[in-house]
Amino acid sequence: MKHPNLVHLIEVFRRKRKLHLVFEYCDHTVLNELEKHPAVSTIMFCFYMKHPNLVHLIEVFRRKRKLHLVFEYCDHTVLNELEKHPAVSTIMFCFYMKHPNLVHLIEVFRRKRKLHLVFEYCDHTVLNELEKHPAVSTIMFCFYMKHPNLVHLIEVFRRKRKLHLVFEYCDHTVLNELEKHPAGCPELLSKQIIWQTLQGVAYCHRHNCIHRDVKPENILLTSDGVVKLCDFGFARMISPGESYTDYVATRWYRAPELLVGDTQYSAPVDVWAIGCVFAELLSSEALWPGKSDLDQLYLIRKTLGDLLPRHMTIFSQNTFFQGMALPEPTTLEPLESKLPQRYAHNELVIDFLKKCLDKDPMMRWTCEQLLRHAIFENFLFTVPNSEQTDYERLRRAQVQSSPLLPQLAVERAAPARGKKEDARAHLPTI
Repeated sequence: MKHPNLVHLIEVFRRKRKLHLVFEYCDHTVLNELEKHPAVSTIMFCFYMKHPNLVHLIEVFRRKRKLHLVFEYCDHTVLNELEKHPAVSTIMFCFYMKHPNLVHLIEVFRRKRKLHLVFEYCDHTVLNELEKHPAVSTIMFCFYMKHPNLVHLIEVFRRKRKLHLVFEYCDHTVLNELEKHPAGCPELLSKQIIWQTLQGVAYCHRHNCIHRDVKPENILLTSDGVVKLCDFGFARMISPGESYTDYVATRWYRAPELLVGDTQYSAPVDVWAIGCVFAELLSSEALWPGKSDLDQLYLIRKTLGDLLPRHMTIFSQNTFFQGMALPEPTTLEPLESKLPQRYAHNELVIDFLKKCLDKDPMMRWTCEQLLRHAIFENFLFTVPNSEQTDYERLRRAQVQSSPLLPQLAVERAAPARGKKEDARAHLPTI
């Protein structure tokens, strides 16, 4: 058979008892051409490969000049299973997505049955920049923190290039109670205020947030006696090992670590302030009314003794106190002498204050521990049903809403001619 479209046999020979045929050289086969088309390649693969763990090709048909392949039904892929694991999802995203504005995944390794991801170092987040603005810090704090003892942010709006925050109405503050009782607030009222304040601050600490400005003016009271902690301009999220500014809190309620200029502090600074507020509630006078930071440290030393060696080192290295020395108190005034006579021998009150006002932040009790202190034994304060209902409604709304902060409406269209503008049209709901 000799034809231009039939392969030509060039030679036949025998070698080592085997017959060898030599044909003319051809570059490739029709199969190679077909394999270049994905659909044909898939059809051929599925036609020849039959196995329980290989997908089964059921049917092939052509419709409107297009080739359609029908496979057996499978519920989901391995990728769907992997995406359920946050770490694997992150690895896959970072592996496929490469861009200068996307964080770079450097390394993935397993140690002690745990998966570790190493990302490139970034100095700070957008959240850190926003927290530097008191109004934005307050909005963010109130948006995420919902508790019956934290003041509720109702609305945010902008007018004449100024940002206005609308909070729930509270009847008065603890400062008004102190003015009302010049000889000291009743013990029950003092316990009610401190117990609720501890509840609100404990909630913040559980969510890695410190208030940093607890004082009588910032503890609001409703007509039902419910405490509402407010003014979150100094509030800050806690990050391990991060340094913070020492210029926070009103001087009379600042912990020693803040006064000496320590930047490595945490939740215990709020506990110290609560202790100072409790002592002030009992006597209606500030516990240590210092006229300067140096005077404040002097008054604290006069009552509690020398500061910690670490705090003294920080004080000596602080340029703000350069050339100054802490005056040595000539006489000591024990904590009992700073309280009214009726509390001077009350062991529970004294012990509670000492747990709040420990010079060592590491030894200072947490809010959770203070709520279980014996001073609150058989004590119960029930939040009114209306307050509890509002809290549950806000909490559910927060869960259902987007985690992103809403945009503020800056510009709005002019009202149609002949129609009055809605007086509240500029107040977007947050």
